[in-house]
Amino acid sequence: MITGAAIKAGFGAGILEDDPGTKNAKLYLVLTVGGGDVETSNGDITGIVKGMDGVDVLDARRKHREKGRKDVKKGSKAWILGKKEQMERKGKVVKNSSKYTGRKRNIAF
Repeated sequence: MITGAAIKAGFGAGILEDDPGTKNAKLYLVLTVGGGDVETSNGDITGIVKGMDGVDVLDARRKHREKGRKDVKKGSKAWILGKKEQMERKGKVVKNSSKYTGRKRNIAF
């Protein structure tokens, strides 16, 4: 959201992550101004940062697009089972799944 506003204002913007995958990970907002590279890359700074030594560029937006979206409807059996697995991995107490997991209850009036 902040990077989008910075790009609209004419800056080159990006987020730089220091020590990814560790508890010491820090995020930095990088703004660039001036230079012809920013206009050609639509405000994206990945082209500028790629030239630096010791910097790996991981574009989360590209990874998300390539991976695609799983069309699992919220509330479906697959969604419920996935959510249960996620909660078990977190160490939560989760009720065992059965053949009735994810079934709709009949309306009794």
